[in-house]
Amino acid sequence: MGQASADLLRGNGTRAGYLLRYGNIVPDSERVTVDARTLQRDRDYTIDYGTGTLYFTEPVRPTQTIRVYYRYLPGSGEQRGLLQAPAMRLQFGQSQLNMLYSSSAFLRREDGTTLQTDTYGMQTRLHLNATSAMEGLLFFSSQRAVQAVADPTLQPGAPARPNRNAAAGSDRLILQSLNWSAGGLQLRGTYQDVGQRFAGFAALREQKAAPEQLLGWLERERGMRRFSYGLGYVAGGLNLQGDVSRVSDGKGEIRQAQYSLKSQQVELRFSETKIDPQFQRFNDLREDQRAQWAKERGLTRDALSAVLRFTGDSQLGYDRQRILDSGSRIELGSYVLKTARLQLSYSTQEIDKEFTRFNDLAEAQRAQWAKERGWSRSLLRAELAPPKGTELPSLFLHQRIRTETGDLNFRQFSLNTRTLQVNYTRHGTDPGFAVANLTPEEINQMALLARQQVEPGATAVTDQDRQRMLREAGLQRETLQVNLAAAPSTQVSVRKTSVEDASGDIERVQVAYTSPKVEVAYQQQSISEGFSRLGDLTDAERRLYANETGMERRLLSTRFALDKDISLSALFGNIRDAQGSVVRQSYSLRMPRLSLVANLKQVEPTFARLGDLTESDRNDLSGLLGFRHFDLSAQWQLSRQLWFEGFWIDSHHAQA
Repeated sequence: MGQASADLLRGNGTRAGYLLRYGNIVPDSERVTVDARTLQRDRDYTIDYGTGTLYFTEPVRPTQTIRVYYRYLPGSGEQRGLLQAPAMRLQFGQSQLNMLYSSSAFLRREDGTTLQTDTYGMQTRLHLNATSAMEGLLFFSSQRAVQAVADPTLQPGAPARPNRNAAAGSDRLILQSLNWSAGGLQLRGTYQDVGQRFAGFAALREQKAAPEQLLGWLERERGMRRFSYGLGYVAGGLNLQGDVSRVSDGKGEIRQAQYSLKSQQVELRFSETKIDPQFQRFNDLREDQRAQWAKERGLTRDALSAVLRFTGDSQLGYDRQRILDSGSRIELGSYVLKTARLQLSYSTQEIDKEFTRFNDLAEAQRAQWAKERGWSRSLLRAELAPPKGTELPSLFLHQRIRTETGDLNFRQFSLNTRTLQVNYTRHGTDPGFAVANLTPEEINQMALLARQQVEPGATAVTDQDRQRMLREAGLQRETLQVNLAAAPSTQVSVRKTSVEDASGDIERVQVAYTSPKVEVAYQQQSISEGFSRLGDLTDAERRLYANETGMERRLLSTRFALDKDISLSALFGNIRDAQGSVVRQSYSLRMPRLSLVANLKQVEPTFARLGDLTESDRNDLSGLLGFRHFDLSAQWQLSRQLWFEGFWIDSHHAQA
C-alpha cells in the first residue's frame, strides 16, 4: 500500500525539527535508524504520520545520520502545515500587545522539496487617548529548505544535498496605522511594507493576527509598499482635510491626493489620481477599480470644485475635471450661479486633437469623445423662474462648437409672461462642420427644429429626418414665434422662419389675428434664386417648397362674424416669379338659409413654372396657363323642403 521512499537526514543537535520529504505516511510502515541502530517507535521516537514529522526522545548529534524507510500516499498538490505556534498576549487597559515569538510552518511540494518557515513578531494596539489609537503588525519570517534528501544507497542518482535554491530567505511584514486627534486637530497615517520573500502568513492566520481579508490583501501585495498620511482641522464651523496616499511596486507608483475646505460660506475640493506608466502589479491590488487603473496607466485625473454661498439660497459654484496624458488632455468645466429667481450656468468641454486613449477611459461617453477629438464646446444658459400666472420659465441659451473644419452655433431665447410669449431659435453650421459626429440627441434636436419650421406642433421626428440632418452642414435656420394675448379672447401671433445657405435663403412670415368676430391671417414665402440646397432639406420641407426657387408667395385670409349665424370670408393669394404670376381669390357669405362662394384663378401666359409648384397647386391650376377662371356657387333654402342650387363658370384665355 502506498509508495516507498527512503530519506536521509543529519542530526540538528535537538530532539525536534525533523521533517521527511513526504507526508501522508502509511501507519506502521516506517523504519528509523540512527548510525545503523534501529530505533523503536514510542520508545526512541514518535512520528506524526500526517505531516511526516519525527520527534526523538534523545537529541541527535550533528555528526549522526538518520535514515528513514517508509511508504506514503502521494497527494495531488502542495502540502502545508503548522508545527508549533507559541504566542503571548499582554494587555494594559485598552492597549494590548500580542507576541508570536517562535512559529514554525512547512510547505512540502510535490517533488518532495520541503520548506520550513520560522515566524516571529508582534501585533500591537495602543490607545493614546479616548479618540486616538496606533496599531499595527510587525513580523519577520525566515524560510529554509529542510535537510531531508533521498537515500542514495536505495535511490541511485538522487541528490545527496537539500535543494538550497528552493529556500526563499528572510523578510518582513510591517503594517502600522495611526489615528490621532486632539481638540480640532486630526492626524492619520498608514505604512505598509510586505517583503517579497515574507512567508509567515500561515502562522499569522493560525494566530488570527489580523482579519482574513486583510491577510489576503497583504499576501497578494508582497513586494509592494503603501504609504498614506492625512491632516485635518475641525473647529468653529471650519472643516479642513488633506490626504495623500501612494502605492509602489518598485517600478512605479499610484498616487492619490484629496484636499477639502468646508465652512458655512465656502466649499473647496481637489482630488488627483496619477498612475505611473511603469507600474505593473495592478492585478495584486485590493482596490475594486484596479482593472480600470490598469487601462489608465500613464494617465492623470484631477478634479477641482468650489461653492460660494451668499445670503438666502443663492450660491456660485465651479467645477473642473481633467484627464491628462503626456501633453494632451480632456477638460470639462462649469460655472453655476443660483438665486431665488435666476439660474445661470456656463460649461465648457475641450478635447485635444493629440489625445488618443479614449478606449482606456471608464466614462460611458468615451466613444462620443473619440468622435469629438479636437473639438471645443461651450454652453451658456440663463433661466428665470416663471412669473405669476404661468408655469413656463424664461430662457436664454447659447451653444457653440468649434472645430478645425468649421463651427456650430445655436441660440435660443424664450420670454414668457401672462400675456406674451416669445420664442427665438437660430441654429447654424459651417460647410465643413462634421454633423455626423454630434451626439444622437443633438442630431435628433436638429431634426426636430427643422420639422417645426413647417409643422409648428411637431414633437417627434423620423429616421429619414435624422438622416437628412447629415446633409445640413452649411445651413443656417432661424425661427421666431410671438404670441400675444391682447384680451381674454383675442390673440395675435407672428411666426417667422428662414433657411439660409451661402448664396440665398428661404423666408416664411405668418401673422394671425383672432378675436370672437374677426380673424385675419397673412402669410408670405420667398425662395431666393440663388438658394441651391432644396435637395438637402427634410421630406416635409421639400413637399412644402417643391422647386419654387426664385418665387414669392403671398396669402391673405379674413373672416368676419357679422352676428351669431352670419359670416363673411375672403382670401387673396398670388404666386410670382420674374416672368409672371398666379392670382387666386375666394369670397364666401354664409347665412342660415343662404350660402354664396366665388373663386377667381388667373395664370398669366408668361408664368412658365406650373410644374415647379407644390403638388396640390399643380393639380388645382392644371390646364389654366394663360386663363382667367371664375366660378360662383350658391345654395338657397327657400323652405323646409325646397332648395335652390346654382353654379356658374366663366373661363377664358387672356388672348381670346
